Amino acid sequence: MYLPYDFKKARPPTFDGDVKKLEDEEAWLLGMKKFFELHDHIHNMNSKIVIFNLKGKVDIWCEDVKCVTGITTKELIWHEFKRLFRKKYLPKRYYDGKSKESYELKMGSITNEKYMIMFIELLRYVSYLKDENKMTIG
Repeated sequence: MYLPYDFKKARPPTFDGDVKKLEDEEAWLLGMKKFFELHDHIHNMNSKIVIFNLKGKVDIWCEDVKCVTGITTKELIWHEFKRLFRKKYLPKRYYDGKSKESYELKMGSITNEKYMIMFIELLRYVSYLKDENKMTIG
């Protein structure tokens, strides 16, 4: 069981909303997902941990969202937070751009190894493959 006094020792990722590139937001969400997979705690603690670790602009955004929607920290679940976060910080055009980048990837003068790394990084953005994987795995 995950106890509050263990919280700071665990060091979940923080996020301040000041990003140089959109991959930073995506990496933060992935970091939080990994943190939650590693730590065993009550499900509704996820969003509380996330909100506690928000800093700066994104903390203000979260408070604004809670105020406008009437959702309290206690009511906000992790999946809803992710949906709202992606809507604000990872718009559809980001995912569309990454998908387009994967379709337009050309080997050119890069090495086979570099091409494979880029291909695998972009593969997750190709929606039809994600849908196919869901059908096969599920």
